[in-house]
Amino acid sequence: MMLNEKKEFALQYIKMIEKFMKNNFEAMEMFIELDAFEVLENFLNYHFFDNSYIAMVFLSSVIDKLEEEK
Repeated sequence: MMLNEKKEFALQYIKMIEKFMKNNFEAMEMFIELDAFEVLENFLNYHFFDNSYIAMVFLSSVIDKLEEEK
């Protein structure tokens, strides 16, 4: 994969993370509106932070590879 393609891939991945985070915040707002605090707590404990961490680690590895090819 050429450097420009990797840059485009990284930018697309950032957009996916942005959409993912927005969707998660919308879900958390919905849980609060529904007074579903236990569901919100479970969501935060088991899904939100784990998935966010995995996404950021993957993005970091993509950026590291871009830096190597400079």
